[in-house]
Amino acid sequence: MYLRKKMVTQKIALCLGDGCGLGNLLQALPAAQALHDMGNTSDLFLSGLMYPDIPAIVSGQPYVRTIYEDTYDNSEVLYDLCIVSFLSDHRVANAKRYLKLKRDWKKRSEYEQYCWAAGKLGARGFKPPRLNLAERDFDLKPCSIVIHAGCTQRKYWERRKWTRYAELAEVLTGEGFHIYCCGKGAEKIDHPRVTAFTDLPIQETAALINQCDLFLSNDSGLMHLAAALQKKQIAIFTATSDKKSGPYYNPHAHVITPRLACYPCYGKNEAWDRCNDWICRDAISVAQVYDVIKKVMDEHG
Repeated sequence: MYLRKKMVTQKIALCLGDGCGLGNLLQALPAAQALHDMGNTSDLFLSGLMYPDIPAIVSGQPYVRTIYEDTYDNSEVLYDLCIVSFLSDHRVANAKRYLKLKRDWKKRSEYEQYCWAAGKLGARGFKPPRLNLAERDFDLKPCSIVIHAGCTQRKYWERRKWTRYAELAEVLTGEGFHIYCCGKGAEKIDHPRVTAFTDLPIQETAALINQCDLFLSNDSGLMHLAAALQKKQIAIFTATSDKKSGPYYNPHAHVITPRLACYPCYGKNEAWDRCNDWICRDAISVAQVYDVIKKVMDEHG
């Protein structure tokens, strides 16, 4: 007679770092969900949030017990493990062990880092995270493309923004596509035939993305939201590394990068600081993006 070995459950603190954005959160959630499915308990610690409503996308989901914002004080007696983000060294003080993630993007992306950490505890089979979506119906027309033309509001990240969305919208609307944009009001695409759904709560933005035929964006938090929803998507990378943040964990994702010897400059501090012209923002042509859009839309009817 064989006795089944009893699974030892653990309490885990996921400290996602100071300056945590939507993308950082979403890339950690499949690991948290897989840990929960094993019977573990996970708490999230978020600080310096880019936008105040970010936690609403996951708050109340059973695979996250508690979300702590801007504090590392907590009600737990002692965590078995604290996973510490590469963003900063912020961590809880009450853990038996600590596992610090590293900025080694050639080895593992940010998403893969969290999966690797969860895998250390035996987690397997990482699935798209269950998220909170609003019930709003946006009644999008056929051949709908939702575009997020922005990224984080910090000036430091301005070079992440591709500059030709209005030109692309002119081409696409002429071809019969219906174009919508989302994000903050300042990220609205200036084109008369683009319908804007800006400044929405995060759950409504998630519902909008979930209802479109294709999502197009820069490297942004909403890019990761589309990836988490497993939507057909195209991500344009200008300066930042697709090896770090590319939505490759979404089988329906396509990534476009500039054909420049200096790409990516993010992570190469000297090159990043020395660059003043940001040629990467204009190095990808409208024709390049249009060709990928046509290919993706034709493949899926």
